Amino acid sequence: MQVRMKIGPKAGQIVDVVYHAARTLVEAGQAEDVHDQMRLEKPQITRIDDVIIEGKRIPTEVITAVAESHTSKKKRR
Repeated sequence: MQVRMKIGPKAGQIVDVVYHAARTLVEAGQAEDVHDQMRLEKPQITRIDDVIIEGKRIPTEVITAVAESHTSKKKRR
């Protein structure tokens, strides 16, 4: 099974590992399933407290509006 490493010396590289090792890495947040073979649930963003981009605070209302418009576009397809 192929996973893309997120941390460590192989960060960014795709490596082949057995299923159980891949699942452990993905659940620990150390890797991501490249081909979505595990079919794990994707966490949904439910609340945004604060967003800071390049040292400037972005109002939560702006971020929420952008997220809602993006979600509504996805549902239309």
